[in-house]
Amino acid sequence: MCYSHQKRNFINDHLSYAKIIAIVLTSDKADVQSIDGIRLSTMHRAKGLEFKAVAIPFMSAADFPPKAVFKSVVDDADREDKEAQMRSLLHVAATRAKAFLRVSWSGQPSSFLNHD
Repeated sequence: MCYSHQKRNFINDHLSYAKIIAIVLTSDKADVQSIDGIRLSTMHRAKGLEFKAVAIPFMSAADFPPKAVFKSVVDDADREDKEAQMRSLLHVAATRAKAFLRVSWSGQPSSFLNHD
Protein backbone atom coordinates (compact mmCIF):
# COMPACT_ATOMS: atom_id res chain seq x y z
CA MET A 1 0.00 0.00 0.00
CA CYS A 2 1.50 3.32 -1.03
CA TYR A 3 0.64 6.95 -0.55
CA SER A 4 0.81 7.82 -4.24
CA HIS A 5 -0.19 6.34 -7.58
CA GLN A 6 3.41 6.89 -8.74
CA LYS A 7 4.84 4.67 -5.97
CA ARG A 8 2.12 2.06 -6.52
CA ASN A 9 2.90 1.95 -10.24
CA PHE A 10 6.64 1.69 -9.49
CA ILE A 11 5.98 -1.46 -7.45
CA ASN A 12 3.63 -2.82 -10.10
CA ASP A 13 6.30 -2.39 -12.78
CA HIS A 14 8.86 -4.28 -10.69
CA LEU A 15 6.46 -7.11 -9.86
CA SER A 16 5.50 -7.38 -13.52
CA TYR A 17 9.17 -7.56 -14.51
CA ALA A 18 9.61 -10.39 -11.98
CA LYS A 19 6.53 -12.10 -13.46
CA ILE A 20 4.58 -11.77 -10.21
CA ILE A 21 0.86 -11.24 -10.72
CA ALA A 22 -0.35 -7.96 -9.26
CA ILE A 23 -3.82 -6.46 -9.31
CA VAL A 24 -3.91 -2.67 -9.19
CA LEU A 25 -6.92 -1.50 -7.21
CA THR A 26 -8.45 1.68 -8.54
CA SER A 27 -11.36 3.78 -7.32
CA ASP A 28 -13.44 3.09 -10.43
CA LYS A 29 -13.36 -0.72 -10.16
CA ALA A 30 -14.33 -3.27 -7.52
CA ASP A 31 -11.74 -5.84 -6.44
CA VAL A 32 -12.53 -9.24 -7.95
CA GLN A 33 -11.15 -11.47 -5.22
CA SER A 34 -11.49 -14.63 -7.29
CA ILE A 35 -8.49 -13.43 -9.31
CA ASP A 36 -5.21 -14.47 -7.69
CA GLY A 37 -2.46 -11.91 -7.26
CA ILE A 38 -0.97 -9.32 -4.98
CA ARG A 39 -3.26 -6.34 -4.49
CA LEU A 40 -1.61 -2.96 -4.98
CA SER A 41 -3.37 0.09 -3.69
CA THR A 42 -2.93 3.60 -2.52
CA MET A 43 -3.64 4.26 1.15
CA HIS A 44 -6.77 6.18 0.16
CA ARG A 45 -8.12 3.31 -1.97
CA ALA A 46 -7.60 0.78 0.83
CA LYS A 47 -10.08 2.48 3.17
CA GLY A 48 -12.75 0.00 4.17
CA LEU A 49 -10.87 -3.03 2.82
CA GLU A 50 -9.17 -5.83 4.77
CA PHE A 51 -6.28 -8.07 3.83
CA LYS A 52 -4.54 -10.94 5.59
CA ALA A 53 -1.19 -9.20 5.08
CA VAL A 54 -0.30 -5.60 4.27
CA ALA A 55 3.02 -4.06 3.27
CA ILE A 56 3.53 -0.32 3.51
CA PRO A 57 6.78 0.61 1.74
CA PHE A 58 8.42 4.02 1.26
CA MET A 59 7.98 5.13 4.86
CA SER A 60 11.26 7.03 4.98
CA ALA A 61 11.50 10.56 6.30
CA ALA A 62 12.09 11.74 2.73
CA ASP A 63 8.90 10.11 1.43
CA PHE A 64 6.27 10.32 4.17
CA PRO A 65 4.54 12.54 4.81
CA PRO A 66 4.83 13.77 1.21
CA LYS A 67 6.31 17.26 0.99
CA ALA A 68 3.59 18.29 -1.50
CA VAL A 69 0.95 17.96 1.22
CA PHE A 70 2.49 20.91 3.05
CA LYS A 71 3.03 23.25 0.09
CA SER A 72 -0.25 25.07 0.63
CA VAL A 73 -0.01 25.31 4.44
CA VAL A 74 -0.87 28.83 5.61
CA ASP A 75 -0.14 28.65 9.36
CA ASP A 76 0.75 26.36 12.27
CA ALA A 77 -2.85 25.27 12.79
CA ASP A 78 -3.12 24.29 9.13
CA ARG A 79 0.16 22.36 9.38
CA GLU A 80 -1.08 20.50 12.45
CA ASP A 81 -4.31 19.63 10.63
CA LYS A 82 -2.39 18.26 7.61
CA GLU A 83 -0.12 16.24 9.92
CA ALA A 84 -3.17 14.81 11.70
CA GLN A 85 -4.67 13.84 8.33
CA MET A 86 -1.44 12.07 7.33
CA ARG A 87 -1.23 10.23 10.67
CA SER A 88 -4.85 9.16 10.27
CA LEU A 89 -4.22 7.93 6.73
CA LEU A 90 -1.22 5.89 7.88
CA HIS A 91 -3.30 4.46 10.73
CA VAL A 92 -6.06 3.45 8.31
CA ALA A 93 -3.52 1.81 5.98
CA ALA A 94 -1.88 -0.13 8.80
CA THR A 95 -5.15 -1.36 10.23
CA ARG A 96 -6.17 -2.95 6.91
CA ALA A 97 -3.96 -5.91 7.94
CA LYS A 98 -5.81 -8.73 9.69
CA ALA A 99 -2.74 -10.81 10.55
CA PHE A 100 0.53 -9.39 9.20
CA LEU A 101 1.87 -5.86 8.72
CA ARG A 102 5.23 -4.94 7.18
CA VAL A 103 6.36 -1.30 7.18
CA SER A 104 9.62 -0.52 5.40
CA TRP A 105 11.84 2.44 4.56
CA SER A 106 15.37 3.24 3.52
CA GLY A 107 17.53 5.75 5.33
CA GLN A 108 15.75 7.51 8.17
CA PRO A 109 12.23 6.32 9.03
CA SER A 110 9.34 8.76 8.84
CA SER A 111 8.83 10.82 11.96
CA PHE A 112 5.29 9.41 11.90
CA LEU A 113 6.58 5.96 12.90
CA ASN A 114 7.12 5.22 16.56
CA HIS A 115 10.45 3.47 16.31
CA ASP A 116 11.75 3.54 19.91
